[in-house]
Amino acid sequence: MILNVMCYKMRGLKLFLHISEAKRGAENVRRMERKELEARQKPSFGVRLARAVLVVFICAAAAAFYLAWLNQTKAVSMPPMVMPQPYFYEEEQPVRAVLLWRETVLKTPAGGAVQFAHGGKAAAVASGDPVASVFSHGKNRNIAAPRRGYFVPGLDGAEDKWEYSSLWPGAGLLPRAPQLNWLENMSSVAAGKPVGKLIDLPQRPRAIFYFNITDLLAKQLERGYIYIRKISKGAKWYSRVRVYSIFGGQKVKAAVEMPYFTLDMASSRETEFLVCSDEGYGLAVPESAVVLRDGAFGVFELVGDTLKFRKITGKPLKDGMFFVATGLEHGNPVILHAAGTEERRVQLW
Repeated sequence: MILNVMCYKMRGLKLFLHISEAKRGAENVRRMERKELEARQKPSFGVRLARAVLVVFICAAAAAFYLAWLNQTKAVSMPPMVMPQPYFYEEEQPVRAVLLWRETVLKTPAGGAVQFAHGGKAAAVASGDPVASVFSHGKNRNIAAPRRGYFVPGLDGAEDKWEYSSLWPGAGLLPRAPQLNWLENMSSVAAGKPVGKLIDLPQRPRAIFYFNITDLLAKQLERGYIYIRKISKGAKWYSRVRVYSIFGGQKVKAAVEMPYFTLDMASSRETEFLVCSDEGYGLAVPESAVVLRDGAFGVFELVGDTLKFRKITGKPLKDGMFFVATGLEHGNPVILHAAGTEERRVQLW
């Protein structure tokens, strides 16, 4: 009985081992079949190389087509444009001028301590107004203005010496005005000595100065006037030209009547102002819109659907702008960046 059971188990174990070997064999056969199939389906090196070359060619053709399309689009696309703006152009020349005026030196009738009516400062006075008083021998003696004018309690030493006959001749540099020496209030002054000067009013001091000539100034000089300003972009003052001389075709020496005479000008025989030397109406565009070609300035104007080169005249302004005097009319835009641009059609829409 026991022997039969053991025999049965042995037969079962052999059967199991036989089945396992059969399965492994079948799996090995399938694996070999797959390898043979993959080997038959794998392309050769030549085929793989041909495929790689074909892919590269397709990519290069696509890139070339894209670049060609991009260049074509760029060639006809609308570039950045700007509209010219109306502009009034003015040019100013700063000048230094020496002044000539009528004046009278006032003297004290007696020696003593002088007290000025306006605290030792320049002042506008009327005829008969006291300008100072002298305390002498226990009495005050008033010094009155003989006429209307600016009273200046000081002297610069050029009284009766600062004359047209010495300042106008020649083309040399104009002298510097001597410094005014103010008289101290309550200072002691001997009899017959000056206590200041009175600059007569009304009067228009003459100013002598140099400036560079321009076309506009040449025309104005022929008509006997120029325009000046006290401050830049301030009010313009008409100034009558009494005489002028041109040196070398460029430099002008002129003697004009000052259109204004303020109290602060009475303390010095020289002053500074601005000569309005050029002006005109035109258009203003950014400097980047202007290009230099064949020695001439120009812009690219959009006329219809075409960029056209226009020669212009003008000059640079401040803040990166350019003044266009002639060659361009308001209404059509110009290309913002003119460098490297050529005349061509553009796509408006």
